[in-house]
Amino acid sequence: MAKTKAFLSAFLIALMISGIAVVGSMHFGAAQSGTNVTGIIGTSTVWTASNSPYTLTGNTLVYQGVTLTIQPGVTVNLGSYYIEVNGTLSARGSPSDKITFNGGQITFTSFSNGWNEQTDSGSLIENTNINQTSINSSNQLKIDSSNINGQVSVTSSIISNNIVTSEIYGANSTISNNVVKGDMTTQVSSTTGAYPTPSESSVVSNNIVTGNINIGFFNGLAVSGDSSTVFNNTVNGSISTISGEGSPEIYNNTVTNGGIRVAGDGSIFDNIIYGCPDGISISTPRGFGGDLPCDATVENNLIVDNTQGIDIDLASVFGPGTVCPTILNNTISGNSVGIYLSESYYNSTPTIQNNNLQNNSNYNFDLAAPNSVDVTYNWWGTSDPQAINQTIYDYKNDFTLGTVNFVPYLTAPNPQTTPNPNETIPTPASTPTQSISPFTNQTSTQSPSPPPATTSSSHSSASPSQNPTASPQANKASSIQTDLTVTGIAAIVIVAVAIGAFLLGKRAGQKIAVS
Repeated sequence: MAKTKAFLSAFLIALMISGIAVVGSMHFGAAQSGTNVTGIIGTSTVWTASNSPYTLTGNTLVYQGVTLTIQPGVTVNLGSYYIEVNGTLSARGSPSDKITFNGGQITFTSFSNGWNEQTDSGSLIENTNINQTSINSSNQLKIDSSNINGQVSVTSSIISNNIVTSEIYGANSTISNNVVKGDMTTQVSSTTGAYPTPSESSVVSNNIVTGNINIGFFNGLAVSGDSSTVFNNTVNGSISTISGEGSPEIYNNTVTNGGIRVAGDGSIFDNIIYGCPDGISISTPRGFGGDLPCDATVENNLIVDNTQGIDIDLASVFGPGTVCPTILNNTISGNSVGIYLSESYYNSTPTIQNNNLQNNSNYNFDLAAPNSVDVTYNWWGTSDPQAINQTIYDYKNDFTLGTVNFVPYLTAPNPQTTPNPNETIPTPASTPTQSISPFTNQTSTQSPSPPPATTSSSHSSASPSQNPTASPQANKASSIQTDLTVTGIAAIVIVAVAIGAFLLGKRAGQKIAVS
């Protein structure tokens, strides 16, 4: 009997030790949750939070006519892979439960289902966290109310109400109500000869930008022809445009540190510009066939506290230049130099009238050209002609220069200048808050669908039915089965431990009784 008890005790102790080892080596269901994804998504699919995270183990294609819906709370780990969308991607999180994309790239081809603002349908990325994921779209796309840390390059799209810490490139797009730390570039999607498609333009409005807004680029190069509109932005940086064929408009912006730079055509009005090397810089662009005209209009701007208020640099190589900018009804005050004018091989001079050109510390007007210039009908801060003349640098200071003719002049400030010359200069907030005002007027048209053969070469031979994407239902069933197995083993171990403890306790009691 004693031998039997000893054997039973040894067996139970061994069972306890092996059970503990088995439990310690088990991978529980929580550690095995998630879904691996690769290949072609050939039927409409929903990615749910319960099967998250979704991890790409290879490049993934959303097939034409198929919708991939990503629900709130889902995390998508792209790693070094990409999702190519030939159908529809609807990633719509919520303010309290955002969708997260990590790494990789999402590409919407021209065959994808473009966003339609009127029907609230099509490809959409909303209420998401985009971490080091680049987004490229050749069709209409809407990105809204997201935190973006990844380059965005889109065509005919809406980018609104986001917080962005990367670069944005938009062709024919609406970019509004964003807080951006990085550059924003309106680019053109195609060119005709040396110029972009004339109808191309973007709207850039109501953004807070720490960086530069660049207007008119194609394949990374400045081109002539963009007709974008840039208004109501607060920019700690510069706004730059080049246009010989188009006519961009830049108005109602507040710009510091970089100024507004215009090469060629454009309307620059009702802006507040301060604290820049050049408040507004105007120059002649150089085209593929020669010099392009510089007929920008600068009107009703408040230009103060810059090194140079307006810098005009007109140069011609292929023939005497004749087209010049127009400077009207601006307040140009408190700069080191009010207006600086340089001309080379030019037979014409700008029209500069009805400005409040006053109280600039070095000169109100600095001429650096051999041609004389007419700057009549401006207010110079005084009605004394001798005092006015002392604020002008021209022939009397350097005999190689022309003469600045300023008579007749205004005898009082021009009240028609806007903004008001006494207006307080705003200081941009150090931590600007995001403005939420969804844009609701953009419409779009879906592009025609091509044959399936145009998909990625790595999957070109596959059909929609060949879908190596892991099944969420199978993953969930596997997870449940694993949980049940672990629970059963744990129960057996607990029972064995209890029996062993009981028998050992009983044996110890018997020994005490015998002694």
